[in-house]
Amino acid sequence: MPIDTIARNRSRKTAEPGWATQTEHGDVIAQHTGAKYNVNLDSYKDGGPSRRTNLAYDPINDCRNILGGQQGARVVSHFQYCSVKKQAFNWVDSTGKVVGTTSYVQTTAGQAPQDYREIYYQANLGFFDFVGYHNDLAFEVVGDTLGYSGSDGSNPACGIINSANNPKTIEQWRANGNAVATTVFDQDKSLAVGRDFVSRCPISMVTSPGILNYRDAITGIRLDSASYLEGTVGSGIFDQVTPNLTYGVSSTAHGAVAADIYTALNNPSATTLSSQASPSPGVRWTAR
Repeated sequence: MPIDTIARNRSRKTAEPGWATQTEHGDVIAQHTGAKYNVNLDSYKDGGPSRRTNLAYDPINDCRNILGGQQGARVVSHFQYCSVKKQAFNWVDSTGKVVGTTSYVQTTAGQAPQDYREIYYQANLGFFDFVGYHNDLAFEVVGDTLGYSGSDGSNPACGIINSANNPKTIEQWRANGNAVATTVFDQDKSLAVGRDFVSRCPISMVTSPGILNYRDAITGIRLDSASYLEGTVGSGIFDQVTPNLTYGVSSTAHGAVAADIYTALNNPSATTLSSQASPSPGVRWTAR
């Protein structure tokens, strides 16, 4: 049966998701949206600078585990991003009749390597399901990005390097369930802004089965050469998120900090009021 074209699966949303907003600092956006990640400072390991880009682990399966086997997208930390989405498209004959449906799961793992002004995306297309007609088809995943413009300066779109070894057809993806498409986002310091050579870009992956384009794994990144980042070059981070820090009162490392916070919240009369004449809602307390 000749197939003239393919079409989006009408049972799924067809609207293209919008780009991540990059008109102000990503951490500010995170505060507006409530995006955050949790860090227990007494057992901190995930996303820590010394743990980044550990090639011994599988980032694709790690993402699926982080999301509990469910669909969704999450900035895990400033150094790790995960997205798992199910997509589908229809095969349509010359009369417009749907004669088959192909669905798949796209998993995208983002990482920030230590001491590089780069962000890596690795995408896997798997768990294919075919109903009715199907055939081999050009099927690629590539990166896409925009620049930044704000009150603190501007920079052009980040650079994109799509690996030449990325799978390019359905059969190449099916032949190796562990195959990944790798994309690197970067930008030279000469194009960046300020003392710390900051570049900000919204990024995404565009999956193209045939003539269709699905935009996925949309978030914001910052490439930063500030001195507080380990190494000599700087790093990339996923900046549209803020941490939710946890301190334990029994911790030998952070117990005093936790005790001060606990006292300020639960027994404010035992603390010293900072530059305020009398207690009032929202007042800032400094523990003694």
